[in-house]
Amino acid sequence: MIRITQKNFQENGKPYLAEKSSSFSHLINRIFVTVLLVALPIIGIAQVMQTNQLARSGWVLNQLVKERNTLEANVRILEASIASNVKLREIHTEATTRLGMIPVERTMHISINQRQAAPIQVPLRFTSKSNGDLLPQKKWWEPLLNFTFSFFSKSQESEQ
Repeated sequence: MIRITQKNFQENGKPYLAEKSSSFSHLINRIFVTVLLVALPIIGIAQVMQTNQLARSGWVLNQLVKERNTLEANVRILEASIASNVKLREIHTEATTRLGMIPVERTMHISINQRQAAPIQVPLRFTSKSNGDLLPQKKWWEPLLNFTFSFFSKSQESEQ
């Protein structure tokens, strides 16, 4: 702490040490503002870079999850294929050993010179052409509603 006495005053009456301390505080304020003006953009850039890195990591993670799901699906398909092959081998060994069947030695291909059978006819009620021809059937409650509304409409007309 600085003590101001009569000797510390200049001729015009202002304290000499007070002027030095005000210029020193002014210098500290300028340094603080300068550091602040440099630090804030650096902090902003760091935050943008961190957000960019986070987004990139999320995208990579999403791609890895998709790849994992694809690989898991491929594994399931391979497992099913192996299971069916094992089943076919078991059937083949069962047929040749227990049932006494023999493998095919000669194959024969037959060609048929007949036309294909006519397609199965669909009943007309299921075709789109016949739907316009059928009249919609009245439901059991429609005559009841018509009677009720006609009764109330007659009552209102008679009141007028």
